[in-house]
Amino acid sequence: MASLIPASSIASDYNQYCSKYYNKYRDIRYWAKVNISVSDFYYNSGAIKSLKLGSKSSVGVYHVADNLKKYYFHEFERLIKKDLPYHDTTKGYNKRFNKIYSKYKNDKNFFDKLDAYEIAWRESKFGTNPAALYCSIKISRTEFPILLLIQTNIVTNDTLTNYWTEAEEDLEYSDPEFVNDTIKKILTKQLTSWQRKLKQMNSCP
Repeated sequence: MASLIPASSIASDYNQYCSKYYNKYRDIRYWAKVNISVSDFYYNSGAIKSLKLGSKSSVGVYHVADNLKKYYFHEFERLIKKDLPYHDTTKGYNKRFNKIYSKYKNDKNFFDKLDAYEIAWRESKFGTNPAALYCSIKISRTEFPILLLIQTNIVTNDTLTNYWTEAEEDLEYSDPEFVNDTIKKILTKQLTSWQRKLKQMNSCP
């Protein structure tokens, strides 16, 4: 017997984000991390420094340029955060790490203990069901065509470990004169896509 519901209607009503896999996204209660990083495609190539997209720290990791960081946080607030609180759980992390390291540095399960401590600390302060937003910007070359690989991802697992499994990703070319604008355009595009996906996840019956 033929279906009384047109196939086109079934297709238009289908929402892939209603599966149980996305339950943790629906249960997000607060934002615990909002991270953005920049790096050279080829280690120490100097592209980030030359294009003034970041400055190197004492441990060799780039600090993101202030204008990009501010823009990213602005778009997070505008498109993603909404009414949920943001508790920056990266604050004080080094102190907590050193505390666990001093006790368990010779333990083969050190990182498991560190993860367990972080979860317990976070839940005691802010409760369960946190989420984290990650962004990675990789740059190759300092002259046209500059190659950009930009990814953003939201994670909801217990340790807030980022595996990039659900990531938005763009590979694009730019020019030194407007590389900042290109990056900002992609950040807005990707976070807008995440906004749409979160809305779909939360519109399930």
